[in-house]
Amino acid sequence: MHPAPVSTPEQAQRQLAEHGPRWWHEGEATAIAQACAAVPDGALVHWPDVARWRAMLACLSERDDALACLALAHQGHRAQGNAGAALHDAHLALVLCLCDMGAMDTVTDWLARARPEPGAEHAAPAPWLQMGLLARAVLGGDLPADAEAAAAAAAQWLHAQLGPLQATLSPDERLLAAQVLVNWHFTQHRYEQFEWLASVVEPPAVFERASAAGRCRWLYTVGFALYQVGKRGAAESAWRRALALAEAQPLEAMRRMTAMAMLRLCLDAGRLDAAADIEATLSPQGGAGRLTQLIELHTMRGRLQLLRGEAARALATVEESLALARQGGLSLPEQAALHTDWAQALMALGRGDVAESLLARLAAQHSGRDAQVLHCLLLLWRALHPPTRGEAERRHALAEALRLAQALRYTMFFRLLPALAGRVCALALRWHIEPVFVRELIRDRDLPAPPDADAQWPWALWLRMLGGFELCLGGVRQRRSGKQQHKPLELLRLLACETTLDLPAHTLADALWPEADGASARKSLEMTVQRLRRLLGDDSLVQVGDGRVALDRARVSSDVVQRRRLVEQLEALAMRPELASAAGKPFEAAAAVSPVTTVAAGLASDVLALSTGLLLPGAPETPWLELGRQRCRRDLGRVVRALAALQTRHGATPADAALLAAAADTLRERERDSSA
Repeated sequence: MHPAPVSTPEQAQRQLAEHGPRWWHEGEATAIAQACAAVPDGALVHWPDVARWRAMLACLSERDDALACLALAHQGHRAQGNAGAALHDAHLALVLCLCDMGAMDTVTDWLARARPEPGAEHAAPAPWLQMGLLARAVLGGDLPADAEAAAAAAAQWLHAQLGPLQATLSPDERLLAAQVLVNWHFTQHRYEQFEWLASVVEPPAVFERASAAGRCRWLYTVGFALYQVGKRGAAESAWRRALALAEAQPLEAMRRMTAMAMLRLCLDAGRLDAAADIEATLSPQGGAGRLTQLIELHTMRGRLQLLRGEAARALATVEESLALARQGGLSLPEQAALHTDWAQALMALGRGDVAESLLARLAAQHSGRDAQVLHCLLLLWRALHPPTRGEAERRHALAEALRLAQALRYTMFFRLLPALAGRVCALALRWHIEPVFVRELIRDRDLPAPPDADAQWPWALWLRMLGGFELCLGGVRQRRSGKQQHKPLELLRLLACETTLDLPAHTLADALWPEADGASARKSLEMTVQRLRRLLGDDSLVQVGDGRVALDRARVSSDVVQRRRLVEQLEALAMRPELASAAGKPFEAAAAVSPVTTVAAGLASDVLALSTGLLLPGAPETPWLELGRQRCRRDLGRVVRALAALQTRHGATPADAALLAAAADTLRERERDSSA
């Protein structure tokens, strides 16, 4: 049974001193609120212990006045000469700032207040002192020389308190401690700790005893940490739980924060319609209306615009967000995400030189992980757009960038330019740089294959048909079974010879069943499509509609298609009227490199690597196959003519000229062999 309600500040202070810790541990927010109600807002500075309990109550109920109450508590305790209590207030405030309980523009002031006077740290309660030490280390500021060692010791202490047999911390304190530890481990790159922390704080018997706001805030935080290291499925699961909890209570501030997180995830996954639906539910006037939330909403809108191809609008939105951030005094780390968005918007507008200079300047200004992320983007850009860089320098830049990305678990580089991210990955696979990491990243982000993606790309289906036949599903070569399904394979090969990977249904029917009448051939085609889908184990790889049959171009390719695209690139180079640098035009292919003949020599080498023999040797002779072989021979002739035109129009260094001549001779020889 609770003590009787109080009516004076003195009674409130005595009751909170006697019963407050127990009520806090038992989650008795109502009892704390009744005691705090006896002290008017204007008198809280004179009753700092009550002011602190008011802040704790705000923490339980997700009100936005927690830091204001702690400021009054700190002021009152300082006036009373109680340095230990004042330090307690400051460390509690840093914990709440780190866990997004208040405006981050107060962090600098709280970091200054959290500097302990000699002996004061021994008067502060251990849980809040240890959490505050970690929060101070994560948030930065003017730290003492031994801050890193103190933070490591604090992390060790808090880990011990989270053990299953410990009862030192209340349910809400356990969740706050876990959130602080998540942030600390993130700065230390100890990402494996996230799921361990979830396992120790989320068992229902413990988790359900915490306040709804505390549970919601924890799910939001651990989801964000998982999201940052590329575990988007786990992040989405945590955020969906948080969103359901926030909507049921209701907790409007947490609902907005979590909805913003879901919006971010949908944008990264390319689910633009779902992202637009979430964005429509978020109003700048909703919730607490904090500046940080307003800026984040602008940020998400800018990202949605850029992913929709509205680069000019996106740049204006990002610059508006940056102006708000500077106006509101947001710290450099809080502007880091905006800075990466800013660079990507410039890239999308073809202002790559400006973006490169910006990334170099910002990487020097930032520190810690933010500086490393910006430097990683800079290296990736330099690897892709080297108007004055040789291949060795580009390889070095790409290798260093991907090494850094792995160490940081930074899998969302160029998040707003997925085509650019795809080009990075294709180049890395071609140069055999971190192939395991890159393939996992491609699959996780479902990146689109660039036009020059080759067999190294993790296609759902890849077909080799020049010089032999191989079928690879998900990167695994399929062995031929004893009983061959000739018609489904013939349909597959016929489609894979087309640059667009599709043909009209009547063309396919005539090619595969030339002796059958129209109705019978169409029926046979329908049955063969079904058999092919069963053979591949994925119905979506073979698409039917609008009178056409097609392979999914986003997930299927072949050496014939790849070689033909390279031929087209060579012909485009040969047609260029003059030598020109394309630096700053992000979506042009490697032709941005100077001189043009150096690029041509590389493309010719790629064509040679794919020209391993006759199209489908040993396959039954059919009219469509003979036509396909004729096209392949013409492709080789097109390359020879393009190489000759390149030397005539653009000239070449002696080394390039020798490479081009040797390539042309080899291609002529292979063209003759294929005609024999």
